[in-house]
Amino acid sequence: MRTIITLVAATWGLCGCSPYLYQKEVGSFNLSVAAVSNGIAQGLDILGQDQAATDLAQVVSARAGVNLSPECGTESLGKPCRLMVPMQSIAPSTVDKFDSVKPEVRKILAALKAYADGLAAVTNVQDREDYDAAASQLSSSVAALGTALGAVTPGGAAAGPALAAVVTLTTWTVGTGLDTARYDTLKSAINAIGTPSVDLNKQSAIQVVVDKAITPALTAVRSARIELLFAQLNARMDRINSDLANKSTDITPILLDRYDTPLMNSASLVATLNAIKGVHPKAVGMSLVEAHNEMQKAVNDESRQFQSLVSSMADFADKAAAVERAFAKQPTTTTPVAK
Repeated sequence: MRTIITLVAATWGLCGCSPYLYQKEVGSFNLSVAAVSNGIAQGLDILGQDQAATDLAQVVSARAGVNLSPECGTESLGKPCRLMVPMQSIAPSTVDKFDSVKPEVRKILAALKAYADGLAAVTNVQDREDYDAAASQLSSSVAALGTALGAVTPGGAAAGPALAAVVTLTTWTVGTGLDTARYDTLKSAINAIGTPSVDLNKQSAIQVVVDKAITPALTAVRSARIELLFAQLNARMDRINSDLANKSTDITPILLDRYDTPLMNSASLVATLNAIKGVHPKAVGMSLVEAHNEMQKAVNDESRQFQSLVSSMADFADKAAAVERAFAKQPTTTTPVAK
């Protein structure tokens, strides 16, 4: 598939200067940004469910009764109620580690998605009214992205208005002016986000997004889910192995719901764990930056061969899809092992 795309891309250098030259790749970038952003958001959202499933697995494995954490009897909104093994020290919830980072990360993710949406909107406009709305949307999203970075890096807030100011909003007449307007606006926005800025300590906004939000958030969520799923699997395996050891001198077959069912449930957790382990946060971040860098090179060099642009978009799409699959909102197994 990539070979076919590359062969098609080789002919692009003969085309005129229109955003439709990049429509497919801008669309791909937009979808991949959404996949990464959604994956991180879903990963954060599912941590509470992972924690509850892990607590349950540990209680069932111990079979020593059950206690409730102190938070269960309070009206506190900050701490969830948890099932606990009696006399067990209450380990901090893994979810608590993300309480301080969630708002900032989600704000940057939303701003990044809006920026990618804006690029796609400009490439797809068909008339003057659509162009005016899309160009305004893109300018606003560029400003919002810069401002969102203010929460994670000095100078970020100041960068917002400066970035928006360089986005080209063109007045044009009916005819070929639409192609020029779309192209100029697309080019100016990509340059604004992709060019190093003094306000951002000589880094580009897209690089700061990755360094301060995407890569750290992916790393943290990945680590937390691996920790919780591994603890849950260990508890389930301990219970199964204990049951089998206790039955070693008993000729009565072990019941299906005490072996087959929990083992099959654990197999699905192993598959989820392996998908999460297959995500490499730094590689995802690097592929996002590389895809944006290649877009920037393409819009600034009409004679450029576009094989590297297509390849970088395909690579980013592959990695983004892996993120979305690994952190999809799928139920964590909570079926207890039968007594």
